[in-house]
Amino acid sequence: MKTAEANLAVSEADLKLQQAELAKSTIYAPIDGIVLTWNAEQLLAARPVARGQVLLTVADLTGPWHVELQVPERRMRHLSEAQRQAADKLAVSFALLTDPAQVRQGRLASVGGRTETTESGGAVVWATVDVEAAEITERLPGAGVVARIHCGQRASGYVWLHDLLDFVRTWILF
Repeated sequence: MKTAEANLAVSEADLKLQQAELAKSTIYAPIDGIVLTWNAEQLLAARPVARGQVLLTVADLTGPWHVELQVPERRMRHLSEAQRQAADKLAVSFALLTDPAQVRQGRLASVGGRTETTESGGAVVWATVDVEAAEITERLPGAGVVARIHCGQRASGYVWLHDLLDFVRTWILF
């Protein structure tokens, strides 16, 4: 009888240890929101994970919205000049690729401080646009956008030919 009681005590201790380990492995999202990862249960079923690995994408769809832009490096001179001359944040017009007929408005909130290389090999600088919640009624995180940052007015000849001028300055005159 004492052997059975001893085995029971060992099993209970083992159970408590297992429950403690299970409690440690529970992961909580840093924000309240909706899981955006497609097929999350199938993706994570019986999958080993490592510390720091991204498992799920969670978003708060009720919070403020931002548009992230990749500004080509060759356009940064014009953007920097416009920011220096502007008294307020620059206006941005954009269209979601999920609804390209609707042009929406926002304000340039920040521009990254360094250039990064994209998968396609182009050099870009990240920029963030603040958007009023009323501007985006159909909220689909991760949707692509086409954007235009309003950097002021220039002579029409310069607008049409500035890429050619920059090419000549960079590759011929330099």
